[in-house]
Amino acid sequence: MFWLLSLGLLATPLLILIFTFVKLQIRSARSPLRKLPGPPAKSWFYGNVTYILEKGQSVAWDEWVATYGKTFQYPLMFNYPSLFTTDPRAINHVLTHSDEFEKPPVGKAALGLLGDGLIFAEGERHRKQRRIMNPAFGPGQLRSFTPIFNQKAHEVENIWLSQLNEAQADVIKVDVPNYMGRVTLDIIGLAGFDYKFDSLHSKGDELGIAFSSLASGGNAPMARWTITPHLLALAPILTKLPCLTRRLRKPKAAIDRIGNELIAERKSTFLREQSSGVKETSGTYGRDLLTLLIRANLQDPDCMNDSDVCAQIGTFFIAGHETTSTAMSWTFFGLCQNLGAQKRLREELLTLDTDDPTMDELKSFPYLDMVVRESLRLYSPVFVSRRVAVKDTVLPMRDGSSISMSEGDSFTIPIYAMNTDKDIWGDDSLEFKPERWESPPEAISEHHGVWANLMAFLGGSHACIGYQFTIIEMKCLLFALIRKFEFELVIPAEDIVWGNHAVVRRPFVKGEEQDGQKLPLYVKVYVPDL
Repeated sequence: MFWLLSLGLLATPLLILIFTFVKLQIRSARSPLRKLPGPPAKSWFYGNVTYILEKGQSVAWDEWVATYGKTFQYPLMFNYPSLFTTDPRAINHVLTHSDEFEKPPVGKAALGLLGDGLIFAEGERHRKQRRIMNPAFGPGQLRSFTPIFNQKAHEVENIWLSQLNEAQADVIKVDVPNYMGRVTLDIIGLAGFDYKFDSLHSKGDELGIAFSSLASGGNAPMARWTITPHLLALAPILTKLPCLTRRLRKPKAAIDRIGNELIAERKSTFLREQSSGVKETSGTYGRDLLTLLIRANLQDPDCMNDSDVCAQIGTFFIAGHETTSTAMSWTFFGLCQNLGAQKRLREELLTLDTDDPTMDELKSFPYLDMVVRESLRLYSPVFVSRRVAVKDTVLPMRDGSSISMSEGDSFTIPIYAMNTDKDIWGDDSLEFKPERWESPPEAISEHHGVWANLMAFLGGSHACIGYQFTIIEMKCLLFALIRKFEFELVIPAEDIVWGNHAVVRRPFVKGEEQDGQKLPLYVKVYVPDL
């Protein structure tokens, strides 16, 4: 009897998976997207996913654009079609009609154990979270974060100076992603929830290790492509199978426990402040995003529950750490390929007679702004985003035509393809040239990204709420490090490749991808000409 019961328990999820898969195939066959041109599926199960992983997303896209034009359909997992287009009107419609298009279930399956934070929430739940969180990202709060950015930038600076002194050398070799990952982790810890990871000077604590196990390492959901999230999205009941989710449960438990402890502590402090009438503002407390969120939440009659608030800690981490550290690494890579741009940037930054710029001073540098724009154009950390139609709908196109989509159809927002489109950016679109922003192409005015007419932070109701936080943080780090050091590539630029197997576009050394992200640079102290 026990064996029969066990067999039944194992067979039930499998039968549900098979039934759901068959239903999906029937719906896929009836999709109006099938009428569009596009590459045939390489596999009835994987669609063209394995081909994309083998060739690279950008290579596959370029190949298909050359063959089928800038609007086509291509089969993804389970041979289900996804609409690819760089049409600005269609993309703007998708981004501004969240009632018709939502984040795909596979994203939530991969990272959703972090909770329904702002990244994954939809509909009224998303609108409520955004409304409560918006004040925490206002200009006044960002100004208060700038000293944190400066402090941590100087810590990286001092570590590299110490290494130069210890080596008694004029130049050292530095793996930039390692330090950018650690400094941005420390920053989001302090600015996000008044938590000291101190990863620049230690191996990290329990919370840092938990986050890192989700974001980096061989089996982390953000570090590589696996079929597991697709299976979980297809049949959520499979989350009950420990074999599919065991790697996520331990870090999830640590994040929830520590997150709830932080929330309870902040609530207690807030109530104590209310009763005493005295605000407690020691350290970074009182300025961090979590405290601001809890204060706003408790004062709002339609407040979030503790689970939603805890989910924002994971949201802060994903949006404020992984993407920013990757963006910084690629910015240094671009400046090493264009040493003239690196020199020009350094000369501009040295005109300010302080080591601790304010947010307004950082905004006053035109070339610094161009460098950040060019980096996020060419090396946007998130190079693709997807949406799924939640109802039958019609997608308007720029030329006045339209494309019908059925409920469940997928839509690809090709961030990288749009940011490097040669018809818009010219034949040198794949080169790092900050000067192009002195007179940007008029065509980008049709791209309704929330910042600089780029899709790096997307647009519409799901645009990145913390994009200004990221921009100021990047400028602070560049201000300190470019003024102090000169950077050069250790290996040829063509030997630095970007991974196609992860959510975030990380740099790797060709042939050494199994060793994780790397970008080795020579670093030496800048000595001005006499």
